[in-house]
Amino acid sequence: MAEARALGTFCWVELATSDLSRSRAFYAAALGWECRDARSKDWETYTTWLADGDRVGGAHALSERQRAGGVTPEWIPYVHVSSASAAAKNAESLGGRLRHGPYEIGDLGKAAICEDAAGARFGVWAPIKTGTLVHPSRETGSFGWVELTAEDVDASARYYRQMFGWTHEERSLGGALPYGMLLRAGVPLGGIVAASGSALRGFRVYFSVANCDTAAGKADIEGGRVRVQPTDIPGVGRYAYLEDPLGACFCVLEWEKRGAG
Repeated sequence: MAEARALGTFCWVELATSDLSRSRAFYAAALGWECRDARSKDWETYTTWLADGDRVGGAHALSERQRAGGVTPEWIPYVHVSSASAAAKNAESLGGRLRHGPYEIGDLGKAAICEDAAGARFGVWAPIKTGTLVHPSRETGSFGWVELTAEDVDASARYYRQMFGWTHEERSLGGALPYGMLLRAGVPLGGIVAASGSALRGFRVYFSVANCDTAAGKADIEGGRVRVQPTDIPGVGRYAYLEDPLGACFCVLEWEKRGAG
């Protein structure tokens, strides 16, 4: 029942990278993750990230065909669906594109990677076996939040309302400017913000950390780039926007302690 209630929510994050070995070394040093590798018919090696023994997400190397097609390293969030094939068709019917799949992951389930009508990339995952979902958490090392940066917030919100039944509303976060929230059945599952300047469009994955400044410093030392310096978000915590050595962008978030202040 718990997994059925999770339909339409984020359930996995995955790094597509041009150098899997270098990515493993970077995230181990910057975020303290461990790795568990397995073989896949779709990718020669599939890495599962672990934080204190718990699964965080996965990673694979981009294929030669993907690189030739202009696909660059990025973090992709996955949404839990009942049918990956039906979700992929729906993504296309709404003006998006199917980028890869649908494909089976052993006896675990079926997945597909899609783009919305504005080009933001996301995955869909239809599990066969239970226990394959990983949801956002404030636990250190976990993926903690997903945010969509969109050129046209209203158009993107309409797309995902039809795609996954998400709703969109503006909420105040601790006295800060209103923040666009994506909800499923009234429960917040991610954010949506208007793109500005040279900000990258698409989904951003946030990882929960004990100390934002320390995580950003480690990323910089290990060959990454700090795109936005550690910044306070009133009522939420402190975040930084980072880029790994291969060009995949992500955020780290030190959650404000409940009851603090």
